[in-house]
Amino acid sequence: MKNAIYIVLALPFAMLSCSESIEQVETEIDLSSDNAKISYALGAQQVEGLIQQQMMKYFDIDAFTKGLNDSYNGDSLAVSMEEAFAILQKSALEPFLPNKEAGEKFLAENALREGVITLPSGLQYEVLTEGTGEKPGLLDQFTAHYTGTLIDGTKFDSSYDHPEGEPLKYGVNQVVPGWTEALQLMSVGSKWKIYLPYQLAYGERGTQGGPIEPYAALIFEMELLGVEKSGAISQ
Repeated sequence: MKNAIYIVLALPFAMLSCSESIEQVETEIDLSSDNAKISYALGAQQVEGLIQQQMMKYFDIDAFTKGLNDSYNGDSLAVSMEEAFAILQKSALEPFLPNKEAGEKFLAENALREGVITLPSGLQYEVLTEGTGEKPGLLDQFTAHYTGTLIDGTKFDSSYDHPEGEPLKYGVNQVVPGWTEALQLMSVGSKWKIYLPYQLAYGERGTQGGPIEPYAALIFEMELLGVEKSGAISQ
């Protein structure tokens, strides 16, 4: 079992060099035993997983084999897991850097518009309707209607589209940082339009499998309908 764990942990280290194709190894392998068949299937499964994750551009069969052998034999690893993951993350995010640039450009231009207020955090907002009710605190719950769009105007979510048009009821400290900051400045009855840099939205990761890509700046039109003083809310 220990060796099996080492084999799994070794896999990230294999993806460090680029190779357009994998050279065929002409070594004859005896696959007559059950263990050999299982091992063969595990190897094929790992490569299929890399193909599905579009990771083959990182794949080098020699480095893969060395990582596998070093880990299996208990030898010290030539590349740390932290270094390998950092390389993978950087490469995975590179295609989305235009989102970062587009967001920064949009927010810089938006900050010059009349009525738009920019806070030190980078949060921007404009007041559409000023309410007169109480303001929620960090540990309170809020009820609000909202519509979220990308900076190109594409709508990705709206409480009005939820079943029966139910507004969102949630903890102030349980939403994205830009919402947490804005909500504490709003009075009940207010309707604001807020503009979030990616750091105050879904960050470098975006929403997995969702419509929000890494580094995406977001726009929300939100109306604060109510506040419930509910004490501490778990993170």
